[in-house]
Amino acid sequence: ERAKVAYVSQLLNEDPREEGMATLAVRWTEGLLRQDSANPAFWALRGDVARWLDDLSTADESWRRCIALPNGGQWPVHQQLLQLDLDRSDAGALMRDAAAAQADHPEHPFGPLFLGVAQSRNADLPAAYATLTEGVKRFGSDPSVREQYLMYLGEVCFRLGRTDEFHANFTEAIG
Repeated sequence: ERAKVAYVSQLLNEDPREEGMATLAVRWTEGLLRQDSANPAFWALRGDVARWLDDLSTADESWRRCIALPNGGQWPVHQQLLQLDLDRSDAGALMRDAAAAQADHPEHPFGPLFLGVAQSRNADLPAAYATLTEGVKRFGSDPSVREQYLMYLGEVCFRLGRTDEFHANFTEAIG
């Protein structure tokens, strides 16, 4: 299974406009799904291939099917779906998907980050502030994680009119 997924995954480093590579990736992935449509790794791969080809609806549908399968809700699949929601500016889907990702992976350092961003995008700034502040406390010992929290927390503070906190968060994040 891993070798089959790895084979197609390496194709995603190529230019998706090269028709031969795109056709090969799609056919290979569809063949894997014909062999085992209950394999979440194959659905995740289908989503990755679709995203590579800029087929956002197929990527969305594939990652959602992956997550719905037993053992299909791995963090990278959730993260792909969350990034897709952000890229499409779909605040409602982002909120639902961030809550689901956080429920499935409560100890992942980026779970509260995405949840806080979703709350912010849904104009629930007090909730976003609380979620991001708690995330910094829980996961802020890793500098690269802390930086991302502080950037989004700074944005929320700015929107809440908490200018001193805004400056402190942004100064630390870019410092």
